[in-house]
Amino acid sequence: MSKTIYVSYGTEDYLPRLMKMVKSLMKQGIPSNRIDVQECDIQGNWHKRVKAKVAFMQEMADKYPKNNIAWVDADCVCVQFPEFLETFDGEWGMAREPRHGRYDNWYLSNCYIIKPTDKSKQMLAHWAYHTKHIVSRTPTQTAFNQCFEIHQPKLNLDFRFVPLSYCWYAKHSDKAPYNKIKPVFIHDIASRKTLMKR
Repeated sequence: MSKTIYVSYGTEDYLPRLMKMVKSLMKQGIPSNRIDVQECDIQGNWHKRVKAKVAFMQEMADKYPKNNIAWVDADCVCVQFPEFLETFDGEWGMAREPRHGRYDNWYLSNCYIIKPTDKSKQMLAHWAYHTKHIVSRTPTQTAFNQCFEIHQPKLNLDFRFVPLSYCWYAKHSDKAPYNKIKPVFIHDIASRKTLMKR
């Protein structure tokens, strides 16, 4: 089984959070040579910065063709050994949050994993297209949910559900289902209201 590479990026104002995330992975035993994080210079508000991560993941898929690649948002910290990501044997893994409405199951992109196969690269390409051309001012999760609904029946990716404990939102810690889950990654999104105004 190939070793998982953990990837992410952060703008200048996010670098302290990014370094905190890196240190948390290393504290759980992930060696530094399997962590690839980069500073990026993306101008604009939070939406523009987040949308760039799909293209970044495409670059990482080309850079590490023989490894599983796990994206972890810069504002996450790892508090338990990420066993699921270390032993992943599918093509695409994402957590989903139960909701009611347009999408009964909402796929989360703050921590997900791919094996860079032809099919997973195709899904990344479709996701990038939806993010750029179809969804204007909504998060990448909206684009992915639309994209997955359309293209998964055709691609038939070997899809695995990442445990919701890998996308544990600190701001929702007192609400279901997060109040019943012991986190592996804690995701702190408290700063986004400020970032969206820039």
